Amino acid sequence: MAEFYALLRYESYTTGDDSSQQIASAGYSAQTFTPVNTHWCRRVTVKVYSETVSGRLNAAIYAVDASGAPTGPILASGSISNVAIRSGYGATSAATATLVPIKFDSPVEVSGGIEYAIVCWETGCSTTFPYWRYDNTDGAYSRGQRWRSTNRGITWSVQTGDDHLFEEWGGLEPMVQCSTLRHDIARIVEGPDFIIGTVDSGTTTTIVDALELTAADNTYKGRQVYIYYDAGGASAAPEGEKGRISASDQSDTNITFPALTIAPAAGDLYEVHTKGLIVADYNEAINAAHRAARFRHKLLKVDESLMFSNLLSNGAFELWDSYGADTAVATGWAKSSAELSNRETSLIWGKKYSMKLVTVSGDSYGGSLSQSVANYARHRGKSATAKAWVFTSATSRVRLKLTDGVNTWYSDYHDGEGWPGYNGDPLEVENKTIADNPTQLTVSIEIATHASVAVTVRIGRVELKCGSVDVAADYIWEYTVPSGFIAISEVWQESSVHNEYDFLLPDKWWYIKPDSTRKLVFDKRFWTPEPGYRMLIKGQKKATEPTADTSTIELNEEYVKAYAVWQLLLRDMSTEEKRAKASYWGALAQDLWRRLDTPWLVNSKMVEVM
Repeated sequence: MAEFYALLRYESYTTGDDSSQQIASAGYSAQTFTPVNTHWCRRVTVKVYSETVSGRLNAAIYAVDASGAPTGPILASGSISNVAIRSGYGATSAATATLVPIKFDSPVEVSGGIEYAIVCWETGCSTTFPYWRYDNTDGAYSRGQRWRSTNRGITWSVQTGDDHLFEEWGGLEPMVQCSTLRHDIARIVEGPDFIIGTVDSGTTTTIVDALELTAADNTYKGRQVYIYYDAGGASAAPEGEKGRISASDQSDTNITFPALTIAPAAGDLYEVHTKGLIVADYNEAINAAHRAARFRHKLLKVDESLMFSNLLSNGAFELWDSYGADTAVATGWAKSSAELSNRETSLIWGKKYSMKLVTVSGDSYGGSLSQSVANYARHRGKSATAKAWVFTSATSRVRLKLTDGVNTWYSDYHDGEGWPGYNGDPLEVENKTIADNPTQLTVSIEIATHASVAVTVRIGRVELKCGSVDVAADYIWEYTVPSGFIAISEVWQESSVHNEYDFLLPDKWWYIKPDSTRKLVFDKRFWTPEPGYRMLIKGQKKATEPTADTSTIELNEEYVKAYAVWQLLLRDMSTEEKRAKASYWGALAQDLWRRLDTPWLVNSKMVEVM
């Protein structure tokens, strides 16, 4: 898939244009800029229109010489067709010129405090050309200026007092983010009426932005404002909050709306949409693109969360719905409330991760991690054995607990010697008979309380088996398929060497059982699984629909953009121009949809019905 990044707007000048510079033949135009912070520059937007349907508009980043003129080789470049500028963005004249994004083929790192240049030129045009809008009266961008070349960039002349309209976008790390894609779509659908702004100051009911909120009084009345980024970086309020604008004031460059939970701070980022559209409309269009392509673009999925004849799910802590915060817990597990927890990648017993717990005073420096078996009644009267591989340096504080609601059993305390538990062996509760009337079947790693000493624990693997390993009836032959798979092609068994998978099960030894909850079933006629050994499952998944601004986009960005734009433009087909624009994006979306198709893996067995 095409790379797509969570982008932030770094440098920009987007208002005040009163003139157009033709980009033709040997005529090159440039705008220099000086970023405040070092980052990866991944694209620019330039306010342009085009009078031609032939050729392309190119944009590139250059270094500058001592005078500030562009110089040296291209650092990053990209282009857009004039057909897309006219038909896709509707920018056919100075009146309809809009900010058009040009994504670079590869990013370039730009350093804070160093001046660079955005250079634009055309290729493939003949008698009519694209135009780049600029401010010829009082260009107010203070960290750069407009330049012009008439000999394809060999020499340059500065256009003192002028600034082209532009935005420079980038980021610190590669991430796929829904909000950036929404902004791309809104620029196409709403054109120059769509606003992305940076808060200068605000109250719970107002935002002041001297750069963007400059239109006549009440121009923005009735539109939706949405705070999409907290400048503090903590995703704190008012990030994610929105409201309908009740008034706007040109002299004060502000908008007024119903009260947010907290006032927007300087540096917070917001967006303003036209009266007919809101953020939810864009998010639904993005998700509709995912649903339309759910079985065409298939992604590889690997899972190591299941263990043969282990009653516990995710016993090797390979599966995490979320992580990074001090409250993260591996999928399928629960912890006591106050202790800190997270995914561990350095001190591990499994292949990738372990579960880290740190006790705190709120739990009297104690805590627990536990999992309960759902169908515990089927194991009544059987012999049960639980094991846990645990790392800690604390002596006599950590132990394994097994309870059926009638009886409770404990292992010896951890010896504090690192992995795996006690005297070189895992913590173990062995051969305990489950009551005839159990009310639960729960395994826990318990950390005893202490008056003042915290404990750090890493849990690498936990097992629970019931019945005799010599009795076939006590083996587990069915397993709930881990979430996310639409098809499975291979199942491997772990070898006697921990974390190595050397046995690929022939495909006739297993199948998918079409229950309401799909089951991975092993055929008793061919094979007996090794209890306690992990399985590795390979297959495919569909792209996940995003649920938040920071959700990852797993589909090709150009397809999602084209499909969402098409769906939104279909809402208003009242003029020939609008019908033509919708037709352009619809044809592009359908072409990209056809190209998305990826083959099924060999021997795939369907988990989700098409």
